[in-house]
Amino acid sequence: VTEVDARSNCKAECTTLNDCSIGEYCWGTHVNYCHMMPIGHPQCDHSTAENVERHCGYDEVRARGFCAPSCINDVDCQGTLGERCYPVHLNLCACFERQDELDQVIPQYRHLQLQRNGMRKETNHEYFERAEEQLNSYPQENSGAENIDSFDNVLDVQEAAHNNHSTAVVAFKYQYMIGSLVLMIFTNYL
Repeated sequence: VTEVDARSNCKAECTTLNDCSIGEYCWGTHVNYCHMMPIGHPQCDHSTAENVERHCGYDEVRARGFCAPSCINDVDCQGTLGERCYPVHLNLCACFERQDELDQVIPQYRHLQLQRNGMRKETNHEYFERAEEQLNSYPQENSGAENIDSFDNVLDVQEAAHNNHSTAVVAFKYQYMIGSLVLMIFTNYL
């Protein structure tokens, strides 16, 4: 329904409107990890997208894509070596967290729903941790500087996974990367 819905709920890939369900649109999305997410991605109503928040991560895409812990500044992210506090694009992380909180109050509803769909019994937080484990074998930046090589690798992996993309989409990814780097540099000097 929206770009946030397509990206944050990891909806099915599309190239035209004909590939979409009724009422949905084929969105070009911000860089994301949907191509590597395990089956059973949590779903939230797109209208609950949170305004700009900050999350811990090795880069903005990872902080947003795996719904890492919220933060105010880099000090909040010192639990994991190399992580920093990044402002992130609109996302549904707060909604996924609220679902986990409700699950603690009414666990039977959610677990029955998950079993019906043939998925594992796990919280959204556990799902995102399991999804992120795939990236833990890649070296991370240990200094305070942004790991640009890691960000390039994310783009290369997405390019390989989606080799049917047009030149315009690849150009958009690199424009996004440059824009993100400018945003990070700007926020570090505030």
